[in-house]
Amino acid sequence: MTLPYLAIDIPEGERTPLVNWLLNLIAQQQQLLEGQQETIAKLEKEVTKLQEKAASLDEQLLAAKDRELNNLQF
Repeated sequence: MTLPYLAIDIPEGERTPLVNWLLNLIAQQQQLLEGQQETIAKLEKEVTKLQEKAASLDEQLLAAKDRELNNLQF
């Protein structure tokens, strides 16, 4: 997800302290969102790896159960 660029062009001479504070707040929030998006992307990769590992373990468990059943039948 890409954040939209906020084209805010207010000449320095026309900025009030409140406008400056709001512009800084917007910039901080954009950085925070970008950091969160990176963290989410990393976590999604980790979840995918864990799901693959769980599927592999499920397959191993089923194979072990099948072997056990085969051993009990003989």
